[in-house]
Amino acid sequence: IQLVSAAPFCVDLHEDTFVLLKDLLEPFSKDPSEEQKKIFSSLDKDQINYYLLNCLTILRTNIYHASGLNIIPEEIGFVTNSEKKLIEFFRDFLLHVLHQESLSKKVKNLAKQIFEEGWLLLLPTSEERRVMLNSLLPDTAEKYNHLTSVETFLIGLLVNTLTKDHEFAFYMGLGNKDQDDDEEDLKEEEGLSEEEIEKKKEEKKKKKHEKKSKLYHNLMNYFLNLLNIVKHKVDSEIGRVLEKKEGNKSMNLSNHDDSYSKLIVYLEKFLLSKVTSFHSGSYLSEEKKQEEEMVLNVLSQFANMLIDNSSKTLGTIIKNLKKINEEELETIVSTILVNTTLRVILPKVLIILILVDVKYSLIVQNNLIKL
Repeated sequence: IQLVSAAPFCVDLHEDTFVLLKDLLEPFSKDPSEEQKKIFSSLDKDQINYYLLNCLTILRTNIYHASGLNIIPEEIGFVTNSEKKLIEFFRDFLLHVLHQESLSKKVKNLAKQIFEEGWLLLLPTSEERRVMLNSLLPDTAEKYNHLTSVETFLIGLLVNTLTKDHEFAFYMGLGNKDQDDDEEDLKEEEGLSEEEIEKKKEEKKKKKHEKKSKLYHNLMNYFLNLLNIVKHKVDSEIGRVLEKKEGNKSMNLSNHDDSYSKLIVYLEKFLLSKVTSFHSGSYLSEEKKQEEEMVLNVLSQFANMLIDNSSKTLGTIIKNLKKINEEELETIVSTILVNTTLRVILPKVLIILILVDVKYSLIVQNNLIKL
């Protein structure tokens, strides 16, 4: 499709277009006015679906072209907390549509497509997406089992966008955006004695270290939650295979389950790139040495969790495989290794073990015996 900023009857990338679309959709929003309710109260279910389908198609077309042409959000009135609140309205309206059981599947799929194609306009900052993802990620297997289809979709969308624009680690506070601002330091140091400047630098260094330490601790909790969910998924899949409910049919991962694996891989890569960056130069400062220790500590704990979870899972598989006859064995093993989430987790166990063992062989030594 050729991207355009204007086309008769469908595309006009101007603030007025989105204000008009807001007016057209507002009667069906979460909180319509009494007057708006009266206007559309006579419409039946099919008429409402038809009306929304057409309005959302125009919205999707304009958002698609605006995103494709890298239009600055301010140019079309998409400014967070602006007077017209276009971002907030469309984002809330689309979420409202996804939660309405009375609306058709076509309308809901269209709402999803608008989110997928226009996330840069609807969720412009990584901070917003990170906060939203944190609120959605389940921290127990029970919460995972009770996720709604809307929550599942949003988790997949947020993980894809956060990892795609390479900003997620930064907004967790672990990236390089925390560099010293030399100019600011110079202003603060004006009129101070050498002793006071040195004291100020030490205080700043201490705060920075405490902040980093806390953030790496938070990252550890991220890994823990993600691994618990993935382990629950693996155990459930293997249970179905061993009970032969699935037979040799393929059990493809859903986008939601891929999201968890993708997030784990993204965070692993980030940590491993940090380790590599520490040794890119000939000199390693005391501050970098401390951060390297934090990174390796997270990786070693992550390896321990992976080993523990995997050894339990492998133990269950081995125990059950002894009961299976040889004719079925090959099919069952192939299904487990190729079509379940284990195909994602097992390679990670081996890679992390090798990399962490180079630095922290004693930390993982006891767990290696389990395998």
